[in-house]
Amino acid sequence: MWWDPLNVLPRGRGLIWLTLAVGVSFLQGPSFLESFRPAPDEGVDFFQEWSSAKSFFDKKSIYSRHSETVPKYLGFAVKHEPHRDAIQIKVDVNAHPPPSVFLALPFSRLDYPNAVLAWNSISIVMLVVSLRWLVRKLAIPCRAWSVFPAITILLLSNPLRQQVNQGQLGSLFLLLLLSNWMASRS
Repeated sequence: MWWDPLNVLPRGRGLIWLTLAVGVSFLQGPSFLESFRPAPDEGVDFFQEWSSAKSFFDKKSIYSRHSETVPKYLGFAVKHEPHRDAIQIKVDVNAHPPPSVFLALPFSRLDYPNAVLAWNSISIVMLVVSLRWLVRKLAIPCRAWSVFPAITILLLSNPLRQQVNQGQLGSLFLLLLLSNWMASRS
């Protein structure tokens, strides 16, 4: 097995992973779940797509300045310097290509925190589907208790945490890449 190449404690392996998964879930799970839905004044990467999608439906440029979209869609004053009564923006124009805005169009009818929550939820489903395809295509032996190492590793994975914290497109790209790989193998 890839998670125990030296076959140390073969009978206790499941219990060890179960203990690790429970411990990591207890310590990391709440903050991981909280990061699925940011506070209204917490700008994450997905805000760029969401605000551009909102601008699209308002018949405005999808590359409108965030100094205009933040007050319009979130109701917050914007300052370019730190200020107690306003939020600071670091990127004033959407830096992502138009196809990413197209992906955000269905989420533009939701308020910002719920749009990020919906996107992150769909992203996790795409990640699970991708992992399942990968396990099946590579014939990686998995048993029911294999979920415990997966939970432990994924909750400790900084790339996954950043994917969720920022509402990024990595899970979609993984799904597309694996789809292409599987199609080329068949």
